[in-house]
Amino acid sequence: MTHTNHELDARDWFASAYGLDTMEVGDELVVLDRLSGKSFRINASGAVIWRSVANGLNFTEIRETLEARFSLAPAEADEITREFLASLGSRGLVSRRRSQDRAREVEIDGRL
Repeated sequence: MTHTNHELDARDWFASAYGLDTMEVGDELVVLDRLSGKSFRINASGAVIWRSVANGLNFTEIRETLEARFSLAPAEADEITREFLASLGSRGLVSRRRSQDRAREVEIDGRL
């Protein structure tokens, strides 16, 4: 993810990279990158964010899910979400999609 946090649009969404497997360990997740052989342990709040990405939620929806799950203040949930998504992006585990790109993908998929 080459964008800085302040460039995130509330409607942006994220997609996980190809070749990843996940395994639940209690409230946490272990993500295995089959291509590199690296594994990543994700804590409970990160697991909520990861699952939200997998469910196709946009940034605002991800933040609201985290806020509700852990009874966080909106600003705290926003900071945690931004930092964690940036961390995932820097490791190549997710990529950001602009909200307008999502609309085009849905439109294309709808025609198939």
